Amino acid sequence: MWIENIHARISSSEQYLNVLENLSAFRGSGYASGAQWFACYQNLDVANEISIQLAWKEGEQPRKKTNCGLLISRYLAQHGLVRHTLWEPC
Repeated sequence: MWIENIHARISSSEQYLNVLENLSAFRGSGYASGAQWFACYQNLDVANEISIQLAWKEGEQPRKKTNCGLLISRYLAQHGLVRHTLWEPC
């Protein structure tokens, strides 16, 4: 398994709730259907910062930024700063 992590700091707290609502709709849209799991976390210290993680099964998806992850990153980049990275177990 490997993980695609998308970390975003939304530029304003007014946009933050709207962004979360849109991500919830995205989650149910089927775009992430190949992922083992899809999780969204909020930073407890910085209220307008989120981390989205997509876990992919080894061998079913090449280890590169997926179309699903790129779609999420592009959406979030419209609302703030984004860092999109890939992770593997140690």
